[in-house]
Amino acid sequence: GDLGVTFSSPQAMDGIRTDISLTLKDDVANASLEFEGIDAARIATLDQRLVALAGLDMSFNGTINTKITLPDTIHSLAADIKGGAGQFTYRDFYPVPLKLNSLDLQLSADLPGKTMQVSSLDISLGDIATPLKLHLNGAGKMVENAASLSLEAELQQLKADEFDLYWPRSVALGARNWLVPNLKAGTVN
Repeated sequence: GDLGVTFSSPQAMDGIRTDISLTLKDDVANASLEFEGIDAARIATLDQRLVALAGLDMSFNGTINTKITLPDTIHSLAADIKGGAGQFTYRDFYPVPLKLNSLDLQLSADLPGKTMQVSSLDISLGDIATPLKLHLNGAGKMVENAASLSLEAELQQLKADEFDLYWPRSVALGARNWLVPNLKAGTVN
């Protein structure tokens, strides 16, 4: 038969709101989690593989959906996650924290196939009136204990005088060392 259950938690954890719905039909469960107020840095403390989130000062909200065959096989996962204003601090790449205006991520995963699809990751940085816009999409696959990731990136409205701010300190040093002092004016798209 069918069974549908919804749980709601106005504030299950300090400042976090969650709604969980679960539908069962035979041995298949479809679950949905809606959340608000999740702190990225707090997520980083849950698992060492998430340590990159430690420098992200941003609150997230969104939805995660999954399909599970009982008792324990997760087939798919889809997520729509949004972040509001905040900042990103990673001193190895950026000498000052980067101002973030917004983040919008849509991704899906086929867990048995060990694949992931990033439909879009859109990030708005810098001055809110004329922000730098970063768009990423791509796919990944787990191979043994490593991940293979292929991403396409697109930048819009990168001002020449902001190259030094946004270009990571240790990436493509030859190009960076020439472009940062020699590109004087304009906008890169």
